Amino acid sequence: MFPKLLPNHCSDLSIGLHCSSLAMLFFLSDSTCVFEHENYTPERRRGSHPIFDQKYDVIKLIENKHQIPLPDIECLLTKVVDGVGYPGQVVMVKRSIFRNSLLPLGHALYPTSENVAEVRQRLEETGEIKKYKNFTPYTRKFLKEISELHLPIPMNGDSKWQLEKSHVRIALRLLNVEISNEDCIQLPEEPVTTPGRLTLGITINDTKSVKFRSTVYLRYKDPVKKRKHPEPQITVWRNEPLEYDELIHSN
Repeated sequence: MFPKLLPNHCSDLSIGLHCSSLAMLFFLSDSTCVFEHENYTPERRRGSHPIFDQKYDVIKLIENKHQIPLPDIECLLTKVVDGVGYPGQVVMVKRSIFRNSLLPLGHALYPTSENVAEVRQRLEETGEIKKYKNFTPYTRKFLKEISELHLPIPMNGDSKWQLEKSHVRIALRLLNVEISNEDCIQLPEEPVTTPGRLTLGITINDTKSVKFRSTVYLRYKDPVKKRKHPEPQITVWRNEPLEYDELIHSN
């Protein structure tokens, strides 16, 4: 609760507040808030009694300078940070993330000319700068999640079918994973016409491929067949990857 302050009484207060007929400044420990009277207080001649009316006590917040967000800051990454970038890149991040996470852990530095030259020289000597070519900030994270995926693929049990790439794309879309081009999906060499477990693959940006598990099962319209052939209970995400890839799974 803020104290009720009248402009005519401000001269009698000794609490470090400055008040005028229109606005006053309320000084906090490390910030400044600007308030303004909701209603204009009429001037009174000197020596007259002040107007005690509640409508003249109503004030509204105009500006809180402590809540003004600071702009993002540039930083030079020294390690892989999923969703942010890769070593040697200069990216924009929130100041709180850089100050509380990236800088203390040694994952980023200030992008001075000396730091940029030193980091990029080290990456060229180790060959690490070529590992993440054509990678977006989310490519490595996406590949890691796909490698731990066990994809359920429903097929129609009332008719003959053969597994195609479009079936895999639709099954991924049911998990909110959108694949724009079906050519990046790899199916088994032999045609799949029966339900069971499979190993599929996917390639991102024509750069990196990963393998993941999948289970093809049948769906029926007949309620009796539905009860006889229930949907398999599958742990979809965060399974053990089929192949460990240091480029994807290393921290």
